[in-house]
Amino acid sequence: MNWDYGTASGREKMIIQYRKLTALYAMMPDLFPDTPYESFKYLAEDCVLTSEKLDRPLSGVDAVKDFLIREKRSYDGLKPIPICQAAMSEDDDVLLRIRPWKADEGELVRLELNGDGLIRRIDRFSEKRIPYRTTGPSITLTPAKEKPDSSGVTRNDDLCVFIADLYEDDLRLLFYLQGDVFTDMEDCLMNMDEWVTLVDNWRKLNETEDPDTLRANIMKAEEEYTSADPRYARELGELIDSFLDHREPYGRRMQAMLEDWVNAVKDDYGFIRKC
Repeated sequence: MNWDYGTASGREKMIIQYRKLTALYAMMPDLFPDTPYESFKYLAEDCVLTSEKLDRPLSGVDAVKDFLIREKRSYDGLKPIPICQAAMSEDDDVLLRIRPWKADEGELVRLELNGDGLIRRIDRFSEKRIPYRTTGPSITLTPAKEKPDSSGVTRNDDLCVFIADLYEDDLRLLFYLQGDVFTDMEDCLMNMDEWVTLVDNWRKLNETEDPDTLRANIMKAEEEYTSADPRYARELGELIDSFLDHREPYGRRMQAMLEDWVNAVKDDYGFIRKC
């Protein structure tokens, strides 16, 4: 993958755009709006933001930062967190779809990058304005408990949380390390104890500060499988790269949020359904 936007291919440019979109709009309850945002480094000094909710475009990096901070403050403490999905227009523009939980309509976000790969324009508009297709559905986690008559489980949709696409690779890596297969939209029911272990393992990975040590520990733990399947070794390496790429600050915050959520529901629910 060529991360130099100036020399990247068309598809590589699309990947770079999407990664910066998800970094800029990673929605979660604990966004701490009074602290610096790591993703603001992607904004050009002459950045412009347009929105149908604004009377006029915002010009300059400071005005755009202020707007994004105010918006993210409005989501602070909101559960479930807003849905955040990758999307593509009919003209193959890379988009991000944002929709608050149970809202009738969402917004589409489009970026324009300059020659250095910095964001020089952010356009936001109603999802009804143009045809589009989503390309990466968010992951839904819902607490569930056994029915009294042992005929199955019943879930509580009011307590569900959405995990944005940005964290799909993190969850995939953690599932693999735990010995479970991760399928994007698989309707998977897991014991609560397994999820307690999963978020604890996520915290331990975050606590391993040295990237080389983290990589070596994972590869050693999975050596039996990587030696037997080179394709798995390659995928595992790519997942580790992705995990490290957005660990600061988003990966740590999402892990903390998910751990708080699991701790809040684990005494009343014996399962979590992922879909």
